[in-house]
Amino acid sequence: MVGALRHRYADVIVNSRDGGSPFIVNFSLPGTDNRAVLADLSDAGVFLSASMACSSNHTTVPPGTWREKHPLALQLAGVPASLTRCTYRLSFSDRTTVAEVDRFLEELEEVVPADQVARSA
Repeated sequence: MVGALRHRYADVIVNSRDGGSPFIVNFSLPGTDNRAVLADLSDAGVFLSASMACSSNHTTVPPGTWREKHPLALQLAGVPASLTRCTYRLSFSDRTTVAEVDRFLEELEEVVPADQVARSA
């Protein structure tokens, strides 16, 4: 998966650690807006997340206490705050097929052409 991302997007930044979970790939596509990309992929029936799992858990905190910030997990992973809005998290299971990964890559390339990604960090 990581190799395929790097092949399609020369400026992709893979944030996942070597030796990390084989079921999660965290990556950044500089110059993209993850909210727009997620919406477009969702319309195509492809689902992934922005940033990290812990960055969206703001519905469980008391009203008025949530404020948007650089997710601590991204910061600890060494991901600059400037990449927060162009970072994605793709999860797999042991049942994920090669065809599903290929479809994700095709849909992503349709939504985010490689020439729209530009290293900015």
